[in-house]
Amino acid sequence: MKFLILISFITLFPLDLSAQKLIKIKRASHYIGKTVTVCDTVYSRVNSHYAQIFELRLGADVEHKSLIIRLSPYIIGYLKPIKSKFICVTGLIEGDKTQPVIFVKDTSQLKY
Repeated sequence: MKFLILISFITLFPLDLSAQKLIKIKRASHYIGKTVTVCDTVYSRVNSHYAQIFELRLGADVEHKSLIIRLSPYIIGYLKPIKSKFICVTGLIEGDKTQPVIFVKDTSQLKY
């Protein structure tokens, strides 16, 4: 009987063993130095081929109300068009309290 209860518990309530925490963008500055997952809409994309910086702005088109996602130049070719799409990004939050940043080095950090 205990075995059946255990099996039903596991199938009804799957465990999430990931270490990342899902947070809102407005709380991102409180998680500097921590690995988290953030989900929101992509409002803009900035390409600077000279400096090879590719950035996405999530949450808002205003600098102090958004989260900057810096993309490695090596993964840009693998991305689908994502402007105005809802995406989730997992990574370490860097930067300062006024402008948090997540640096994406691998496409597995993006879900859309």
